[in-house]
Amino acid sequence: MDNISPRVTSKSPLPFPLPFKSHNLLKRLEYIIKLTTCSKFYDLINEPLTDPLILDNALSTICYSSLLISELLKRKPQLYKIFKNIYLKLLDLLIKYTSNKQLNNWLVKQKLRTTTTTTAAAKIPFDDATALKLRNLSNYLSDIRIFNRLWAIPSLISFGLTDLKTISKSTNKSKLMKLLETIGTISIVLFQPFENIGFLTEHKWTTKNHDDFKSSKLSEWYYIISCRFWAVFVVVEIIKLLKQLKLKGTGDSVLFKSLVANFANLPLTVHWSCYGGCLSDLSVGFFGTFSTLLDTTHAVKDIINNVKKLEL
Repeated sequence: MDNISPRVTSKSPLPFPLPFKSHNLLKRLEYIIKLTTCSKFYDLINEPLTDPLILDNALSTICYSSLLISELLKRKPQLYKIFKNIYLKLLDLLIKYTSNKQLNNWLVKQKLRTTTTTTAAAKIPFDDATALKLRNLSNYLSDIRIFNRLWAIPSLISFGLTDLKTISKSTNKSKLMKLLETIGTISIVLFQPFENIGFLTEHKWTTKNHDDFKSSKLSEWYYIISCRFWAVFVVVEIIKLLKQLKLKGTGDSVLFKSLVANFANLPLTVHWSCYGGCLSDLSVGFFGTFSTLLDTTHAVKDIINNVKKLEL
């Protein structure tokens, strides 16, 4: 019997993996239970969100990424066709330059299968319900962000006055740079009240009559003026950051992230400074996502690192 029965030893792979995996699973479950019942865990999540800027960045990332995904879903059939065509062209090149018959036959079969799949996929109707939900979420978050900024005027005025004093007292900057920074500071301070009035007018909180057309046109005008001030601020910030990076070197991650954010914001400021806009919703979603993605990712990493340090 010993010759036909498998002998179980300490090195046998069969009996040990299951208890080992179960032990790991139990430890993970125990850790999750301890973590989710620890008040400090929720404090660590909430702490960054008490900073208005971090909260706005997080909402912005969700807002624009929802819009981006929504627009990609709308274009799913076209994108599917584009990527399939690229794949088919790649297969054609490989078939043309492959000398191995076995590999060549496999590539031909792949091409035939891909062509058949493409034809079948083209007949499938596209359901845009998910795209619509994501678009609605994006619109809702956009309103929340602007509403939150209604209360930013006092802190913004304080920032503006402090910044203007700092600029005037600076001795290591040229007159041109001082002028640019002054224009940038004044622009971002003026941006906020115009955006606030545009938002209030859009929601008919400032007009006596409820004429939708008049409210829409008036709010659009305020939004456009506010975005033109924002555009001036962004241009000045890019000039400042490029100069600082030139002096400090490209290794400064904080300056680099800020530069990426401002370069991503620049086309958005142009888009919203024009009547009717100049970018597609797909482009708006793309640039908007990348304008805050690095900051949001950094904030999430900080939360994860702090959670790992918790003693449970």
